[in-house]
Amino acid sequence: MICAVLFPWNKRELPTSLELLNGVFHFHPEIYEVHESNPQDDSNLREGKLYFHVDEESKDDHDLVEKPCLNSIFEMGHPGENDQWTFEDCRKFYEWLQPIMYPTVIVATFGFKFSPDAIFMLTQLAPGWVGGALTAGVFT
Repeated sequence: MICAVLFPWNKRELPTSLELLNGVFHFHPEIYEVHESNPQDDSNLREGKLYFHVDEESKDDHDLVEKPCLNSIFEMGHPGENDQWTFEDCRKFYEWLQPIMYPTVIVATFGFKFSPDAIFMLTQLAPGWVGGALTAGVFT
């Protein structure tokens, strides 16, 4: 499941995990404390364009931390034989989305306090506004 998020943001920089988890969305204090006590695990700012893939062979070729891709959030990369959309539709969607999501900050609520972990991919959409996607990941 993917949720679109949009919120006012008057700072020049994208939000850090601490600002997002405590200031914008007010996560439970135990979740916030994990990020507060581990500043080295703070938000992951990606200053290059995010990777994407639309072919079936590459579907497992992404990692949220090392090689995050748009597919890991938007899950529109692998049409099945009964789907009405095609690989070309997927490519057009990601080519449209890629420059919008640049730069991107990725914040995940890692810390094993609850599962699934909340994962945000956010960017500056307009002056005074940050938005993107919120989804979840299960890490076992």
